[in-house]
Amino acid sequence: MLQGPAIVFISVVPAVVATSGAAAAWTGIIASLIAAVLSLLGFWGRVRQIFGAAPVYGVVILMAALTIAGAIVGQVVGFPNTPNFAQPSNFVMALIPYVVALLIVLFLPSSFLRFVALLLGAVIAVAVALISGKMNFAAAANAPWIGFAALFPFGFKFDLGATLVMLLAYVADLGQVVGSYVLVGEEIGKQKVTNKRIDGGILTESLGSALSAVFGGLPTVTYNQNIGALAVTRIGSRFVFATAGVVLVILGQSPKIGAFVAAIPGPIVGGLLLVTIAALCMQAIRVLGTMPQTDANLFIAGTSIVVGIGVLSLPPAFIAMLPPLLRPFVSAGIVVAFVIAGVLHILLNMVFKRSEAALDDKK
Repeated sequence: MLQGPAIVFISVVPAVVATSGAAAAWTGIIASLIAAVLSLLGFWGRVRQIFGAAPVYGVVILMAALTIAGAIVGQVVGFPNTPNFAQPSNFVMALIPYVVALLIVLFLPSSFLRFVALLLGAVIAVAVALISGKMNFAAAANAPWIGFAALFPFGFKFDLGATLVMLLAYVADLGQVVGSYVLVGEEIGKQKVTNKRIDGGILTESLGSALSAVFGGLPTVTYNQNIGALAVTRIGSRFVFATAGVVLVILGQSPKIGAFVAAIPGPIVGGLLLVTIAALCMQAIRVLGTMPQTDANLFIAGTSIVVGIGVLSLPPAFIAMLPPLLRPFVSAGIVVAFVIAGVLHILLNMVFKRSEAALDDKK
Protein backbone atom coordinates (compact mmCIF):
# COMPACT_ATOMS: atom_id res chain seq x y z
CA MET A 1 0.00 0.00 0.00
CA LEU A 2 1.04 3.58 -0.63
CA GLN A 3 0.57 6.25 2.01
CA GLY A 4 -0.53 9.80 1.35
CA PRO A 5 -2.21 12.71 3.18
CA ALA A 6 -5.34 11.45 4.95
CA ILE A 7 -8.40 12.96 3.25
CA VAL A 8 -10.30 13.20 6.56
CA PHE A 9 -7.72 15.59 8.00
CA ILE A 10 -7.98 17.98 5.08
CA SER A 11 -11.21 19.18 6.70
CA VAL A 12 -10.45 18.30 10.34
CA VAL A 13 -7.04 20.02 10.69
CA PRO A 14 -8.22 23.53 9.64
CA ALA A 15 -11.11 23.30 12.10
CA VAL A 16 -8.80 22.27 14.96
CA VAL A 17 -6.30 24.97 14.04
CA ALA A 18 -9.09 27.54 14.20
CA THR A 19 -10.05 26.49 17.73
CA SER A 20 -6.76 25.33 19.30
CA GLY A 21 -3.96 26.63 17.11
CA ALA A 22 -1.51 24.98 14.71
CA ALA A 23 0.88 23.80 17.42
CA ALA A 24 -1.87 21.92 19.28
CA ALA A 25 -3.24 20.48 16.04
CA TRP A 26 0.05 19.06 14.82
CA THR A 27 1.02 17.85 18.29
CA GLY A 28 -2.33 16.07 18.49
CA ILE A 29 -1.63 14.19 15.28
CA ILE A 30 1.07 12.26 17.14
CA ALA A 31 -1.84 10.51 18.89
CA SER A 32 -1.61 8.10 15.97
CA LEU A 33 1.05 6.40 18.09
CA ILE A 34 -1.83 5.08 20.21
CA ALA A 35 -3.08 3.27 17.13
CA ALA A 36 0.42 1.85 16.69
CA VAL A 37 0.39 0.44 20.23
CA LEU A 38 -3.02 -1.13 19.61
CA SER A 39 -1.56 -2.74 16.49
CA LEU A 40 1.12 -4.43 18.60
CA LEU A 41 -1.68 -5.80 20.78
CA GLY A 42 -3.49 -7.22 17.74
CA PHE A 43 -6.50 -4.96 18.24
CA TRP A 44 -7.22 -3.92 14.66
CA GLY A 45 -7.21 -7.44 13.31
CA ARG A 46 -9.77 -8.45 15.92
CA VAL A 47 -12.15 -5.65 14.96
CA ARG A 48 -11.78 -6.17 11.21
CA GLN A 49 -15.31 -7.59 11.16
CA ILE A 50 -16.42 -4.01 11.76
CA PHE A 51 -13.83 -2.06 9.76
CA GLY A 52 -13.57 -4.67 7.02
CA ALA A 53 -17.30 -5.26 6.55
CA ALA A 54 -18.40 -4.46 3.00
CA PRO A 55 -21.23 -2.06 3.99
CA VAL A 56 -18.71 -0.14 6.11
CA TYR A 57 -15.49 0.03 4.08
CA GLY A 58 -17.38 0.16 0.78
CA VAL A 59 -19.18 3.27 2.02
CA VAL A 60 -16.00 4.91 3.35
CA ILE A 61 -14.08 4.32 0.12
CA LEU A 62 -17.00 5.62 -1.95
CA MET A 63 -17.24 8.69 0.28
CA ALA A 64 -13.50 9.26 -0.15
CA ALA A 65 -13.91 9.11 -3.93
CA LEU A 66 -16.83 11.54 -3.84
CA THR A 67 -14.92 13.90 -1.54
CA ILE A 68 -11.87 13.91 -3.79
CA ALA A 69 -14.16 14.56 -6.75
CA GLY A 70 -14.63 18.09 -5.44
CA ALA A 71 -10.86 18.56 -5.36
CA ILE A 72 -10.62 17.36 -8.96
CA VAL A 73 -13.10 19.99 -10.10
CA GLY A 74 -11.19 22.66 -8.22
CA GLN A 75 -7.89 21.60 -9.83
CA VAL A 76 -9.33 21.66 -13.33
CA VAL A 77 -11.44 24.81 -13.16
CA GLY A 78 -8.96 26.73 -11.04
CA PHE A 79 -9.61 29.30 -8.37
CA PRO A 80 -11.42 32.66 -8.71
CA ASN A 81 -9.30 35.79 -9.02
CA THR A 82 -6.40 33.87 -10.56
CA PRO A 83 -5.20 34.29 -14.20
CA ASN A 84 -6.04 30.71 -15.22
CA PHE A 85 -9.52 30.54 -13.68
CA ALA A 86 -11.99 28.73 -15.98
CA GLN A 87 -9.73 29.01 -19.03
CA PRO A 88 -10.59 26.65 -21.94
CA SER A 89 -6.97 25.44 -21.93
CA ASN A 90 -7.54 24.04 -18.43
CA PHE A 91 -9.93 21.44 -19.75
CA VAL A 92 -7.60 20.54 -22.63
CA MET A 93 -4.69 19.92 -20.25
CA ALA A 94 -6.91 17.87 -17.94
CA LEU A 95 -8.14 15.73 -20.82
CA ILE A 96 -4.65 14.84 -22.09
CA PRO A 97 -3.59 12.48 -19.23
CA TYR A 98 -7.13 11.13 -18.96
CA VAL A 99 -7.46 10.33 -22.68
CA VAL A 100 -3.94 8.85 -22.93
CA ALA A 101 -4.53 6.52 -19.97
CA LEU A 102 -8.03 5.63 -21.18
CA LEU A 103 -6.88 4.72 -24.70
CA ILE A 104 -4.01 2.57 -23.41
CA VAL A 105 -6.16 0.72 -20.86
CA LEU A 106 -9.02 0.08 -23.29
CA PHE A 107 -7.11 -0.70 -26.48
CA LEU A 108 -3.72 -1.92 -25.25
CA PRO A 109 -4.63 -3.75 -22.01
CA SER A 110 -1.80 -6.30 -22.27
CA SER A 111 0.82 -3.85 -23.55
CA PHE A 112 3.82 -2.67 -21.55
CA LEU A 113 2.41 0.82 -21.99
CA ARG A 114 -0.29 -0.04 -19.45
CA PHE A 115 2.37 -0.04 -16.75
CA VAL A 116 3.29 3.56 -17.55
CA ALA A 117 -0.11 4.80 -18.72
CA LEU A 118 -0.45 7.45 -16.01
CA LEU A 119 3.18 8.52 -16.27
CA LEU A 120 3.00 8.77 -20.06
CA GLY A 121 -0.17 10.86 -19.86
CA ALA A 122 1.48 13.17 -17.33
CA VAL A 123 4.64 13.57 -19.43
CA ILE A 124 2.68 14.45 -22.58
CA ALA A 125 0.49 16.92 -20.67
CA VAL A 126 3.50 18.59 -19.03
CA ALA A 127 5.20 18.86 -22.46
CA VAL A 128 2.12 20.60 -23.86
CA ALA A 129 2.05 22.93 -20.84
CA LEU A 130 5.73 23.79 -21.37
CA ILE A 131 5.27 24.52 -25.06
CA SER A 132 2.19 26.67 -24.41
CA GLY A 133 3.88 28.60 -21.59
CA LYS A 134 1.54 27.37 -18.86
CA MET A 135 4.30 26.51 -16.38
CA ASN A 136 5.98 29.12 -14.18
CA PHE A 137 9.44 28.16 -12.90
CA ALA A 138 10.14 31.35 -10.93
CA ALA A 139 9.80 29.56 -7.58
CA ALA A 140 11.96 26.66 -8.78
CA ALA A 141 14.68 29.04 -9.96
CA ASN A 142 14.89 30.70 -6.54
CA ALA A 143 14.70 27.49 -4.48
CA PRO A 144 17.92 25.91 -3.12
CA TRP A 145 19.06 22.50 -4.32
CA ILE A 146 19.41 21.05 -0.84
CA GLY A 147 17.20 21.68 2.19
CA PHE A 148 15.96 19.78 5.23
CA ALA A 149 12.63 19.96 7.02
CA ALA A 150 12.54 21.36 10.56
CA LEU A 151 11.18 19.41 13.51
CA PHE A 152 7.79 20.67 14.77
CA PRO A 153 7.78 23.74 12.50
CA PHE A 154 4.48 24.90 14.06
CA GLY A 155 5.68 24.40 17.63
CA PHE A 156 4.82 21.78 20.24
CA LYS A 157 1.73 22.20 22.43
CA PHE A 158 -0.32 19.43 24.01
CA ASP A 159 -4.06 20.09 24.10
CA LEU A 160 -6.31 17.24 25.28
CA GLY A 161 -9.30 18.29 23.20
CA ALA A 162 -7.28 18.69 20.01
CA THR A 163 -5.53 15.38 20.63
CA LEU A 164 -8.83 13.52 21.13
CA VAL A 165 -10.24 15.00 17.94
CA MET A 166 -7.17 13.98 15.98
CA LEU A 167 -7.18 10.46 17.44
CA LEU A 168 -10.85 9.88 16.66
CA ALA A 169 -10.43 11.29 13.17
CA TYR A 170 -7.48 8.96 12.64
CA VAL A 171 -9.51 5.97 13.85
CA ALA A 172 -12.29 6.96 11.45
CA ASP A 173 -9.78 7.03 8.62
CA LEU A 174 -8.68 3.51 9.56
CA GLY A 175 -12.12 2.40 8.40
CA GLN A 176 -11.15 3.03 4.80
CA VAL A 177 -7.61 1.78 5.50
CA VAL A 178 -8.75 -1.70 6.56
CA GLY A 179 -11.25 -1.65 3.72
CA SER A 180 -8.45 -0.79 1.31
CA TYR A 181 -6.38 -3.70 2.59
CA VAL A 182 -9.25 -6.09 1.97
CA LEU A 183 -10.08 -4.53 -1.40
CA VAL A 184 -6.50 -4.57 -2.69
CA GLY A 185 -5.48 -7.85 -1.09
CA GLU A 186 -8.53 -10.02 -1.66
CA GLU A 187 -10.45 -8.35 -4.49
CA ILE A 188 -7.52 -7.20 -6.66
CA GLY A 189 -4.57 -9.30 -5.45
CA LYS A 190 -6.60 -12.48 -4.74
CA GLN A 191 -4.67 -13.06 -1.50
CA LYS A 192 -5.84 -13.76 2.03
CA VAL A 193 -5.55 -10.67 4.21
CA THR A 194 -4.94 -12.06 7.70
CA ASN A 195 -5.44 -10.22 10.98
CA LYS A 196 -1.66 -10.13 11.42
CA ARG A 197 -1.21 -8.37 8.08
CA ILE A 198 -3.87 -5.81 9.02
CA ASP A 199 -2.16 -5.04 12.34
CA GLY A 200 1.23 -4.85 10.63
CA GLY A 201 -0.10 -2.47 8.04
CA ILE A 202 -1.76 -0.15 10.56
CA LEU A 203 1.40 -0.21 12.71
CA THR A 204 3.38 1.13 9.75
CA GLU A 205 0.64 3.62 8.83
CA SER A 206 0.52 4.97 12.38
CA LEU A 207 4.29 5.39 12.68
CA GLY A 208 4.30 7.11 9.29
CA SER A 209 1.60 9.55 10.40
CA ALA A 210 3.47 10.45 13.58
CA LEU A 211 6.70 10.97 11.64
CA SER A 212 4.87 13.13 9.10
CA ALA A 213 3.45 15.31 11.90
CA VAL A 214 6.90 15.79 13.43
CA PHE A 215 8.05 17.37 10.15
CA GLY A 216 4.89 19.46 9.77
CA GLY A 217 3.03 17.18 7.36
CA LEU A 218 -0.52 15.87 7.50
CA PRO A 219 -1.25 12.37 8.81
CA THR A 220 -0.56 9.76 6.16
CA VAL A 221 -2.71 6.72 5.57
CA THR A 222 -3.32 4.36 2.67
CA TYR A 223 -3.81 6.58 -0.34
CA ASN A 224 -7.12 5.82 -2.03
CA GLN A 225 -5.81 7.10 -5.34
CA ASN A 226 -3.32 4.24 -5.20
CA ILE A 227 -6.15 1.71 -5.52
CA GLY A 228 -7.21 3.36 -8.75
CA ALA A 229 -3.59 3.34 -9.96
CA LEU A 230 -3.35 -0.38 -9.14
CA ALA A 231 -6.47 -1.07 -11.15
CA VAL A 232 -5.13 0.89 -14.13
CA THR A 233 -1.48 -0.22 -14.16
CA ARG A 234 -1.79 -3.61 -12.37
CA ILE A 235 1.52 -2.92 -10.63
CA GLY A 236 1.38 -3.96 -6.98
CA SER A 237 4.91 -5.17 -6.26
CA ARG A 238 6.17 -4.08 -2.83
CA PHE A 239 9.69 -3.89 -4.31
CA VAL A 240 8.51 -1.28 -6.81
CA PHE A 241 6.84 0.67 -4.01
CA ALA A 242 9.91 0.49 -1.75
CA THR A 243 12.21 1.65 -4.55
CA ALA A 244 9.88 4.52 -5.39
CA GLY A 245 9.77 5.43 -1.70
CA VAL A 246 13.57 5.66 -1.47
CA VAL A 247 13.64 7.84 -4.58
CA LEU A 248 10.96 10.14 -3.15
CA VAL A 249 12.79 10.50 0.17
CA ILE A 250 15.93 11.55 -1.71
CA LEU A 251 14.03 13.97 -3.95
CA GLY A 252 12.26 15.33 -0.88
CA GLN A 253 15.55 16.81 0.33
CA SER A 254 15.63 19.15 -2.68
CA PRO A 255 13.34 22.21 -2.45
CA LYS A 256 14.16 22.99 -6.08
CA ILE A 257 12.69 19.69 -7.29
CA GLY A 258 9.69 20.22 -5.04
CA ALA A 259 9.12 23.65 -6.53
CA PHE A 260 9.39 22.18 -10.03
CA VAL A 261 6.73 19.57 -9.23
CA ALA A 262 4.55 22.30 -7.70
CA ALA A 263 4.79 24.17 -11.01
CA ILE A 264 2.81 21.46 -12.78
CA PRO A 265 -0.54 23.07 -13.63
CA GLY A 266 -3.49 22.04 -11.51
CA PRO A 267 -5.57 20.84 -14.48
CA ILE A 268 -2.96 18.17 -15.26
CA VAL A 269 -3.10 16.98 -11.66
CA GLY A 270 -6.89 16.98 -11.90
CA GLY A 271 -6.79 14.88 -15.06
CA LEU A 272 -4.54 12.30 -13.41
CA LEU A 273 -6.79 12.22 -10.35
CA LEU A 274 -9.81 11.72 -12.59
CA VAL A 275 -8.32 8.49 -13.92
CA THR A 276 -7.50 7.04 -10.52
CA ILE A 277 -10.56 8.27 -8.65
CA ALA A 278 -12.87 6.99 -11.39
CA ALA A 279 -11.33 3.54 -10.92
CA LEU A 280 -11.56 3.89 -7.12
CA CYS A 281 -15.21 4.93 -7.29
CA MET A 282 -16.13 1.90 -9.38
CA GLN A 283 -14.19 -0.42 -7.06
CA ALA A 284 -16.26 0.92 -4.16
CA ILE A 285 -19.49 0.46 -6.12
CA ARG A 286 -18.39 -3.07 -6.98
CA VAL A 287 -17.85 -3.83 -3.29
CA LEU A 288 -21.30 -2.50 -2.42
CA GLY A 289 -22.81 -4.34 -5.37
CA THR A 290 -21.31 -7.72 -4.47
CA MET A 291 -22.09 -7.61 -0.72
CA PRO A 292 -25.17 -9.61 0.39
CA GLN A 293 -28.07 -7.46 -0.77
CA THR A 294 -30.04 -7.76 2.45
CA ASP A 295 -32.34 -5.05 3.74
CA ALA A 296 -29.94 -4.46 6.63
CA ASN A 297 -26.90 -3.94 4.40
CA LEU A 298 -28.80 -1.73 1.99
CA PHE A 299 -30.14 0.34 4.89
CA ILE A 300 -26.65 0.67 6.39
CA ALA A 301 -24.98 1.72 3.13
CA GLY A 302 -27.78 3.97 1.94
CA THR A 303 -28.25 5.82 5.21
CA SER A 304 -24.54 6.44 5.79
CA ILE A 305 -23.93 7.68 2.24
CA VAL A 306 -26.94 10.03 2.24
CA VAL A 307 -26.15 11.49 5.67
CA GLY A 308 -22.39 11.66 4.93
CA ILE A 309 -23.04 13.69 1.79
CA GLY A 310 -25.86 15.65 3.40
CA VAL A 311 -23.78 17.06 6.27
CA LEU A 312 -21.53 18.74 3.72
CA SER A 313 -24.44 21.11 3.03
CA LEU A 314 -25.10 22.05 6.66
CA PRO A 315 -25.29 25.83 7.10
CA PRO A 316 -22.21 27.34 8.76
CA ALA A 317 -24.53 28.94 11.33
CA PHE A 318 -25.68 25.48 12.48
CA ILE A 319 -22.12 24.15 12.73
CA ALA A 320 -21.16 27.23 14.78
CA MET A 321 -23.88 26.29 17.31
CA LEU A 322 -22.23 22.91 18.03
CA PRO A 323 -19.58 22.32 20.72
CA PRO A 324 -16.08 23.05 19.36
CA LEU A 325 -15.02 19.40 19.59
CA LEU A 326 -17.91 18.29 17.36
CA ARG A 327 -17.45 20.86 14.62
CA PRO A 328 -14.52 19.14 12.86
CA PHE A 329 -16.39 15.83 12.70
CA VAL A 330 -19.64 17.29 11.42
CA SER A 331 -17.63 19.09 8.75
CA ALA A 332 -16.11 15.81 7.53
CA GLY A 333 -18.64 13.72 5.60
CA ILE A 334 -16.35 10.69 5.54
CA VAL A 335 -16.16 10.57 9.33
CA VAL A 336 -19.92 10.90 9.70
CA ALA A 337 -20.56 8.18 7.11
CA PHE A 338 -18.05 5.87 8.78
CA VAL A 339 -19.55 6.32 12.25
CA ILE A 340 -23.10 5.74 11.01
CA ALA A 341 -22.14 2.72 8.92
CA GLY A 342 -20.11 1.23 11.77
CA VAL A 343 -22.81 1.71 14.41
CA LEU A 344 -25.59 0.38 12.18
CA HIS A 345 -23.45 -2.61 11.15
CA ILE A 346 -22.77 -3.48 14.80
CA LEU A 347 -26.45 -3.19 15.72
CA LEU A 348 -28.12 -4.75 12.69
CA ASN A 349 -25.60 -7.36 11.57
CA MET A 350 -23.59 -8.24 14.69
CA VAL A 351 -26.12 -7.84 17.52
CA PHE A 352 -29.45 -8.59 15.85
CA LYS A 353 -27.91 -10.54 12.92
CA ARG A 354 -30.54 -9.28 10.48
CA SER A 355 -28.46 -10.07 7.38
CA GLU A 356 -27.87 -13.65 8.52
CA ALA A 357 -31.57 -14.07 9.20
CA ALA A 358 -32.45 -12.68 5.76
CA LEU A 359 -30.01 -15.06 4.05
CA ASP A 360 -31.37 -18.01 6.05
CA ASP A 361 -34.90 -17.14 4.97
CA LYS A 362 -33.83 -17.14 1.31
CA LYS A 363 -32.38 -20.62 1.73
